[in-house]
Amino acid sequence: MGKIELKPCPFCGGSARIRKLKGGKYCVACSKCGARGGAVFVKEWHDTPYVAQGQAAKLWNAHADNDTEATKVPALLAFIRQEVPFRLKNIFNIPDEKISPNIVDVCVWSLYDNSDVMFDYDSMDEHLREVLKEYDINPDDYEDNENDDCE
Repeated sequence: MGKIELKPCPFCGGSARIRKLKGGKYCVACSKCGARGGAVFVKEWHDTPYVAQGQAAKLWNAHADNDTEATKVPALLAFIRQEVPFRLKNIFNIPDEKISPNIVDVCVWSLYDNSDVMFDYDSMDEHLREVLKEYDINPDDYEDNENDDCE
């Protein structure tokens, strides 16, 4: 099999590498700033780890690409880019200091890669909960924070 080529990190320009995550997933991570993206499950979408690694690399490279073709955002991706920050802040009530741009980016690309969960908000929210667990963020911890300032 050929070597998988990875583009530099779109955030800091650092070198990227493929990482194996818990649960049979692969993602690409920057060795300099730690940005991650393109988490792909082996068993859900692919038969082999190599195919999952290739798909993760494809997602990373599409995100890292700054040419004019990459700026033509599909409608689904544009929707996800708007929906994720809204859901994290207004549905899950997660404080801004807990949500880094990297976490938002990982959530966006994870939903885009698993677009079958986009058919209803319950499925989308469950998927986001699973992604947030990787960052030790439990949305249930923040559900009641919305009314903390009220007497």
